[in-house]
Amino acid sequence: MNINKGIIVAIALVLCLLDPNKALRGNTFESAFDTIIKVNDHFFKIKYLSENTFKELQQKHLIEDWMVVVSDIEQIQRLLGPRYTLDITVKEGADGHPPCYVLKEIRPRTGQPIVITKDSLAPVCLMKFFPKERILLCENHIGSDQAFYLDTWETAYNPELSSISPDGLYRIEGLYNGTTDRTNLLVGKKENDGTYHWMVSFSQFPIELRPQYLNKDVFWIERTLYYPVGWWNMDEDGKNKWEVSAYVAMTFPD
Repeated sequence: MNINKGIIVAIALVLCLLDPNKALRGNTFESAFDTIIKVNDHFFKIKYLSENTFKELQQKHLIEDWMVVVSDIEQIQRLLGPRYTLDITVKEGADGHPPCYVLKEIRPRTGQPIVITKDSLAPVCLMKFFPKERILLCENHIGSDQAFYLDTWETAYNPELSSISPDGLYRIEGLYNGTTDRTNLLVGKKENDGTYHWMVSFSQFPIELRPQYLNKDVFWIERTLYYPVGWWNMDEDGKNKWEVSAYVAMTFPD
C-alpha cells in the first residue's frame, strides 16, 4: 500500500467511526463491505451482492434445517402427554378454508389453567407444535402468529420463520403479522445462561435492508447472514408476484 492510499484508508476509517451509517465505498473497501449500519449501539457490516454471486454462495453453504413440526392436533395432545390437557373446540372454516381448532385454554397437571382464547369473537387457532423448541404456534383471528413457550407461557417465535447462526450466538426470531405480508423479525444474542436476549429489530434498519420474511433462500457463512430483499407486486393478470430488489450479506458484531 503506497502512502496516498494509506491516507485514504485512514480517513475512511475515521469517517466510519464518526458516522457509522455512512457507506465506505471505493476500491479499498468495495470487496469487503459497502456500508456500516449502527442500530442500538451495534454495528452491522453490509455488502450488496449480484444474483449470480448470491446463488453461487448459496449452493455451497445452504443447509436444510430438518425441523420437527407437528400439525396434527391429536398427535400434539399425545406428545404433550399427561402434563397438559388442551381445551379445543372445532370451528368450521368458511369459503373453503380449513377448520380452526380454537384453543380455549391449556390445563397443566398442576397449577392454574392458561387462558388462550379470551373472546369467542377473536378465536386463537392452534396450528403447530415444535417439540425440540417446545413452542406452540397459534394464529389469531386476523391471521397473525401467536407463539408460546410450553414451559413458561412467555411469548415465543415461529421457528419456521427464524434462523440461527452456525455458532449459535445469534438467532433471528420471526412472527408473521398477518396484515401486510410481512414478518416481524427480532435479532437475539445468546447470553452466558443460554437464553437469547433481544438486541435489535429489523424494522430499525433502512427499508432497503429489511427482508419481508426469512425463507428457504436464507443462509449463513459464519456470522454473516445472506438473504434476498424483495416485495410482492401484482402482475398484469392480477396475481401477486415476488420480486427481488437486492441480495444482501449482513455481518453481525463479534
